[in-house]
Amino acid sequence: ETQSITDEAAKIGVKKFIKTNAQSTLSKQISDINDLIPPAVPVYTLEQDAGGLYFPLIKGADAVPGALVEAVDAAGSVLASATADLSGAWSMTDFPALPVGTSTVRLRQTVDTVVSAVSAPADVTMAPPPVVSQPAEGAVVDATDFVMQLTGASGADAQRIVNGAVRETPMPLTDGTWLGSFSIAQGPVNLGIRYLDPVTGRFGLTATRLFTAQ
Repeated sequence: ETQSITDEAAKIGVKKFIKTNAQSTLSKQISDINDLIPPAVPVYTLEQDAGGLYFPLIKGADAVPGALVEAVDAAGSVLASATADLSGAWSMTDFPALPVGTSTVRLRQTVDTVVSAVSAPADVTMAPPPVVSQPAEGAVVDATDFVMQLTGASGADAQRIVNGAVRETPMPLTDGTWLGSFSIAQGPVNLGIRYLDPVTGRFGLTATRLFTAQ
């Protein structure tokens, strides 16, 4: 259409004809409309151990590159998130807000500010973390030599987190218990204990214990 207008202008002696930017404007409008179309619901797989000792592994491979993928509970609260890589792949293994018991999880993705619909629900069941039998909550212990005792799932491994620092060495719960002695710097101690899968590195819910070393 623009070319025919140019031809007609030439016939009547107009040597210089300024074309309108109609095509460019239309392209921008189409682009703006596309930007408002929600992305597809994420396709995902969910893997979890039968006992629920560790957080699930939720992953997918066809998200929009750079999209924010979120796992939400039944109320829409975010439980975990991941950013899709350039191929659209993403994964999640850390769900600190999951409670003990069975929860419903759904997935969604956000591209810029446009949010997809949520996926069909999937159930995730979490077991309680190991129990810290010693030291007691609020106890005062000898910083040079104090006893730590744990109870939990027999044959599983536990992992400790001391004042925010993760200790990589597993503590095997042989017959459901673990007992050992430690030394630590004096001062307040925030101890976290969780189940650990030494093979995959996945872990579960964390039990905390606050005490003082002196």
